[in-house]
Amino acid sequence: MKRIIRILLLSTAVLGFTFYTANTANASAWHKGTPVTIRGWWRTKMKKIKLSHGKYLWTYATMHVMKNKISGADGTQSDGYEITSPSFYISTNLPHTYAIIGYLSPSHVGYLEAYALNGLKKLQTAELNSEGKVTDVIYQWYKFSGKASNKNFYPYS
Repeated sequence: MKRIIRILLLSTAVLGFTFYTANTANASAWHKGTPVTIRGWWRTKMKKIKLSHGKYLWTYATMHVMKNKISGADGTQSDGYEITSPSFYISTNLPHTYAIIGYLSPSHVGYLEAYALNGLKKLQTAELNSEGKVTDVIYQWYKFSGKASNKNFYPYS
């Protein structure tokens, strides 16, 4: 009797482990949304632009990565862009590297870029061609709070 109970318990454990390993997430598939690790506010290095009479303005590109969209602007007080319906693919060769597809609004044009996280506060974006190969590095981004000074638009960390 003990032997039958032992065999039943062992077979139940083996079946349970088989179902557990069969239902794990597939890292080499497309996932909806954006990766959690790159969500938040990002900015490029700042450039100081001189205005008239000794005044100046800090300009930099900003990007806000949210779960279901990526929005940004090419400079302070400029027209923005929005990437909707994002999906991402996790690179199997490079750690913390993602390919993100979506639609660039308002023209609803297809969008494909690579995002590589370099440490906790640096992000690099690169253009990808239709084969998924990097064609050009676009920006080096730095994490920031999303807030800026009302006087000279200098970003707060």
